[in-house]
Amino acid sequence: WRLKGATDACSFHAYRYGRYFYSRKNFRRAWGWFEEGYAARPHPFFLRWMGDCAYRAGNLHEASRYYVQYLHKEPWGMNSAEVWKIVKDLHHQGYFPDGYYP
Repeated sequence: WRLKGATDACSFHAYRYGRYFYSRKNFRRAWGWFEEGYAARPHPFFLRWMGDCAYRAGNLHEASRYYVQYLHKEPWGMNSAEVWKIVKDLHHQGYFPDGYYP
């Protein structure tokens, strides 16, 4: 899968490596690659991937933070309904990003 409109080689490279490590369940390493990609080109989809990595690595507070940032930038994106559900579940468990309390 290719990021829509991704012309920056650094962000695409980071995305590919992030997906590679994510598929091998090395979530911390994938997380780092997605952070690099987001730094190169702040596309909201990187926030979704960073949230997924943090979630799977067991860092639910960070996952909640990334998911909320994603939803602020893509409230009606193609993955937003799924992310809204994850955020709702995390909030019921008491995980809120700093400064954000519903």
